[in-house]
Amino acid sequence: MTLGTDENLYLVALGSNLGDRWELLADAAHRIETTLGPVLAHAQVYETEPVGAADQLFLNSALVCASLLAPEAALAQLLAIEAVMGRVRREKWGNRPIDLDLLLWRRAADAVQVASRTYVSPSLTLPHPRLLERDFVLIPAVDVAADWVHPATGRTLAAELTQRAYPSLACPSADTIKSRANPGACPATASAASCLPASEA
Repeated sequence: MTLGTDENLYLVALGSNLGDRWELLADAAHRIETTLGPVLAHAQVYETEPVGAADQLFLNSALVCASLLAPEAALAQLLAIEAVMGRVRREKWGNRPIDLDLLLWRRAADAVQVASRTYVSPSLTLPHPRLLERDFVLIPAVDVAADWVHPATGRTLAAELTQRAYPSLACPSADTIKSRANPGACPATASAASCLPASEA
């Protein structure tokens, strides 16, 4: 796929720990493609332990999409997707049917060795402040953006992951996940199973 020089590339984290988590991740990826822009790469899906107030296992993944939207507009679209998919922010890091985060931002015209761009506003900070601190964020990110350079460290995400020596994460199959879906309200979702597992367009 040929990208225009005015397009942005976004690395997006996806997570879910309520309802049919697999379908929710697939639906979120489909909605990102229809509202932000084409999805260029999809990470594997990992099952991970909850953090914070959450008390049920998560599925986590990541994707790279191209978009003409500026960072604030891209964030607004992700928040709108969360809302329409049933996320209600009652407590910090609580259980949620979907969680979408912007992690890194590049311009399509940037050379691969150029560090990802920074962006700071009252509502958005890029790179995501906890990108390097959490295995369930960094490991899927490396699946699809291993050569992206973190602007604060000057190292690729692959190098950052190697430095941290995180333990490997489980990658269960769709059938395994669906046989033991977490409880919780789950809105009807449009299947986009082709988005999962890891692939590149």
